[in-house]
Amino acid sequence: MKRIIPILSTLLALLICSACTNADEPDTQKADTETKDNYYVRYEISNGSAFSVRGNVATEKGNLDFSGKFNETFGPVPKGFRAYAYARFYHEGRGGSTNYNIRIYVSKNTEPFVLKSQKSGTFPDGGSDEASYTIDF
Repeated sequence: MKRIIPILSTLLALLICSACTNADEPDTQKADTETKDNYYVRYEISNGSAFSVRGNVATEKGNLDFSGKFNETFGPVPKGFRAYAYARFYHEGRGGSTNYNIRIYVSKNTEPFVLKSQKSGTFPDGGSDEASYTIDF
């Protein structure tokens, strides 16, 4: 009888511990699923033909400088990533004004790209502007 009580106590403790472990597994799997989302960022930067453009954008590997009209997609990037685009518009000895657009689109996993930030306007003699968006969905 003295041997049965310790054996039963040990078995009961094992059953309780195994029940706790199984209850925690679905939460762990759910957390793993949430962290596997992939986000992609597409930048579109354009201007009128009388002006040149130089700038930089944020990518998953750091900032990237560019010149000329720009239309590129980057990723995957994590949730919380700050998409950022800066562009400087200038003319090369020619007068006139230019219209410009800076657009940031974001896609989650295989969903379509959605416009998240846009700056547009007209510069009479050149200028600069920027747009940004922090991924939070």
